[in-house]
Order: sequence, then C-alpha cells, then structure tokens
Amino acid sequence: MKAVLRFVLGLALTLLLHLALVRWVPAAPRSVDLLFVFLTYNAIGVPSAVGMLVGLASGLAADAVSGNLFGLFGLAGTLVGYGIARLTQHVVIERAGSAFRLFVAAAVVHQALVVGLTLLVLPQPKAPDWVAVLVRAATAGVLGVVLFGLGRSVRRRLGFWQQGRPSKVRWGR
Repeated sequence: MKAVLRFVLGLALTLLLHLALVRWVPAAPRSVDLLFVFLTYNAIGVPSAVGMLVGLASGLAADAVSGNLFGLFGLAGTLVGYGIARLTQHVVIERAGSAFRLFVAAAVVHQALVVGLTLLVLPQPKAPDWVAVLVRAATAGVLGVVLFGLGRSVRRRLGFWQQGRPSKVRWGR
C-alpha cells in the first residue's frame, strides 16, 4: 500500500512539475518529458505487471496533458513499462552509464511507438521532428541518471540510518 501511495504522490508531483514547466517555458515539451522519466525510473526492477501498470498510469497522465489523441501515450507507455520491467529482471542497472543507456534506449523506443501509433491511427499524421526526438531522448538520459543517482543516495542514507537505530528500546541500562 505504501508503494502505491508513493507512486501516486510521485505521479502527482511530476504532473505539477510538468505543468509548471510548460507554463514557464511553453516549448519545453519538445525537449523534456518528465512523465516519461518518471515512468522509466519506476519501471526499473519491478515485476512485469507492475511495469505495465506504471506505464499505463504515466502514459494516461501524459495523454491528459498533451492534447493529443487520448490513449496514444498510454499504450506506448504500457509497452515501454513492460519492456523495462522485463529487461531489468535480467539485467542489473547499478552504474550511471548503464542507467543513461537504459533511459535513452527506452526514450527512443517510446518515441518510435508514439510515431508508429500516430501513423496507424490518425488519418493525416504530421511528420515527427527527429531533432526533437533525439533531444528528448538525450534529456531523458540525463534526467534519468540524475534521478537514478539521487534515488540510490537516498536509499543508501536511509539504510545507514536504519542500521544505526537500536531495534528495541531499553529503559534503565
């Protein structure tokens, strides 16, 4: 239950950050996708079904704020979340370089899925801006490494803090 609450609060915070970023810099969504970085970070090392649900929730949130066809990012996010969860069940991601490659590869696959689904569904789709796709993948990699490093640092500090705590309270000794 704690993990679900933490995910929902994280998704809400990411949505607020995304909306604030769009308000201050209207062209930011062309190069930064905070919801995708959140999806990728939360799909690392979880079971496949959880990865799909993380991708679906993050994708539907992206659909809600994007103004595009509803369900486009939801389906792409579901597939990418499942793929990341399956991949990280077999590959351990511990170094920043590995995390960067995972975030960039996942961003490229996500963008390819979005473009492919757009071509299949829309009657007159627009050609994608490939420079924006590459910039978005690179920023996802950089933000992913930063988030990955912060998360690892926080987990390490919490682990040290929990080790230093006594397991039982003893009075008078």
